[in-house]
Amino acid sequence: MSTSHRENVAREFIAGAEVGVIFEINTIKASYNILHPFADISKLSVIQDEEEILFFAGTVFRINSVEKENDSTWIIKLTLCNQTVEQMEQLMDAIKEQLTSITCWDHLYMKIDDWMRFGKYYKILTGRTFSWKDIMTTLVGIDFYYLMSILGDYETAIEYYKELLWDEKFIDDQKCLVLNMMIGYNYFHLFEYDNALFHYDIALSSLDDNNKLIREVYILIGDVWRAKDNVETALSYYKKSIRNYYE
Repeated sequence: MSTSHRENVAREFIAGAEVGVIFEINTIKASYNILHPFADISKLSVIQDEEEILFFAGTVFRINSVEKENDSTWIIKLTLCNQTVEQMEQLMDAIKEQLTSITCWDHLYMKIDDWMRFGKYYKILTGRTFSWKDIMTTLVGIDFYYLMSILGDYETAIEYYKELLWDEKFIDDQKCLVLNMMIGYNYFHLFEYDNALFHYDIALSSLDDNNKLIREVYILIGDVWRAKDNVETALSYYKKSIRNYYE
């Protein structure tokens, strides 16, 4: 559902209507909940002056009042009801299932692939299972709704991940390592292989030989060298990954 911060924008849509309805939505309480089911897309919208807010399908509101402003306009005041973590997790799982069912569209699959990789690497690094629930609660610095809005936009994804690297409230050594791997992975899909290697090397320098995640970095670096048609170097990194697995 599309809405606006600005009442005058909403009124433009009912101008001249025989009967029009303005919905006033109170989101104050929900704003303190990181699971709020809406996203401010003002900076992404073609018409930024509309200050557009999008609500997820299935968002629940409570009706506070219904008032008649004049013969042609009604005002309905609503309050956004908080969604539980479990409900939002179900929604994210549904989105993941829909997107991964069309993996032939690489640009649509990329963002889900990012989160699958984030979860995989984070689990190897910390030993903790990483789920959609963790994304919404533990990693509060990641605006998931924004990430979903930049499906397939590798440049914007890289820019956003780099911003997270400088977010002191969010970042720690483990997240820094994983984010560098993700940045490298996105550069790889842009065919910017030197930039990909640069960020993979940052991740590699943070790991010792006993860390299981190092084998994943070796594979990623091998993939870059293979794409650069340097088969010999690619094989050397694949072999390092295999040796690390059996050691």
